[in-house]
Amino acid sequence: MAVALEEDPGLGVPIPGYGHRVWKIRWPSRDLMAGKRGGLRVIYSWQRSEPVVYLLLAYVKPRKGDVTDQELDDALREAGL
Repeated sequence: MAVALEEDPGLGVPIPGYGHRVWKIRWPSRDLMAGKRGGLRVIYSWQRSEPVVYLLLAYVKPRKGDVTDQELDDALREAGL
């Protein structure tokens, strides 16, 4: 996944309300025997003007619902963004 994001940081989808600076990508998990829908979710920050991708959160979809705005704000603050 790191290689895929390095090659194309726009691979994920922007999370609404964060001005194209917070993105989510779905990633299949062989360990969970699940495709993208039941696999991993990775939240990251990336801006087109910067070549750096900041990984903020990662979670397993079946074990956790959607990430809250508070969780996103906390992750951004902890990353210094």
